[in-house]
Amino acid sequence: MKKWNNGFGFQGGLTGTARLISSLNNDIVKFVASLQTKKGRDETKLFIAEGVRLAAEAAASGWQVEACFYTDEAAANDAAYRVLAAIINQGGKAWQVTPAVLRKMAETETPQGLLAVVRQRRYTLDVLMELPCGLVVVLDGLQNPGNVGTVIRNADAAGCDAVLLTAGCADVFSGKAVRASMGSVFHLPIVADLKAEEIGQILSKRGFRVIVSLPHAERDYLSEDYRGPVAIVFGSEARGVSGAISQKHTTVSLPLYGRAESLNVAAASAVLLYEAARQRHVRRPSV
Repeated sequence: MKKWNNGFGFQGGLTGTARLISSLNNDIVKFVASLQTKKGRDETKLFIAEGVRLAAEAAASGWQVEACFYTDEAAANDAAYRVLAAIINQGGKAWQVTPAVLRKMAETETPQGLLAVVRQRRYTLDVLMELPCGLVVVLDGLQNPGNVGTVIRNADAAGCDAVLLTAGCADVFSGKAVRASMGSVFHLPIVADLKAEEIGQILSKRGFRVIVSLPHAERDYLSEDYRGPVAIVFGSEARGVSGAISQKHTTVSLPLYGRAESLNVAAASAVLLYEAARQRHVRRPSV
């Protein structure tokens, strides 16, 4: 893969000086398109944020946006123009591209006319030291990037403090995961590639109670206390949660009143996390 100075080699702008890229064989176009693969993202530590909203969230959250690519139609849109201007003011580079070039770089079939290339931000388990009463989500083996992104979005909405992912999870920086998170990937510390057998031990050592969500457990999720430092674990629908985690900690389930065999993990996480949020944010009367 060709090496670029700080990722890209040309500083453009929105004042008529930005160079237009029209060739699908342009090296920069190929470089950005390579970020659709995990290999490309891992080698460069970059990823793609498609659309005005995600690009705006990245810039507003202080993430390093290396470059943005926009069509002439997008630049005429006030919201897109403001996002582009913000990225450039923060040191990002900008290129105008044709719609065909943008389609090659983007994962979606009908991109919105703007695409940002963002540098990954990696966290370690040291973030747990800063969460004395935190609410943490653990994802174990979720291989569907859409589910990973949606659970991160749910965690953000419910006021969680961090998300931990085992090594078997989908790449949180894949396009589908980033889009499903609706920008929440930029709001929470996310620690990836952890060993399942170590997570429970590390959390317990740092004072977190670990609660595991399973499709069928004797304990109803409503009977659990989610106040204080708590980590809630969700596994894949196909494999569930690793025995190294579930056998050593409290397990809960959501009751099913109809004929469905289970809930999608994203739906289950929304229900359970909002119960945790309700308990943590509603003041209980003193006895």
